[in-house]
Amino acid sequence: MRAPKFNVGQLVAYFPPPGLDAPRGAYQVTAEIPFRSVQFEYRIKHPCEAHDRVAAESDLSVLWN
Repeated sequence: MRAPKFNVGQLVAYFPPPGLDAPRGAYQVTAEIPFRSVQFEYRIKHPCEAHDRVAAESDLSVLWN
């Protein structure tokens, strides 16, 4: 099994699935969800939202600062 692509605390770009509205900009990975599917999933947080979101690894991209 391969390792997760993202780490807790890392800033990422989030590309939500069609039909899902989400703010643009940097999200921070707040937790890695235990592997239970075909790909890794993460909890991510945008600074303008009070809640976390769950995102599949394929919906995230590395943010180059």
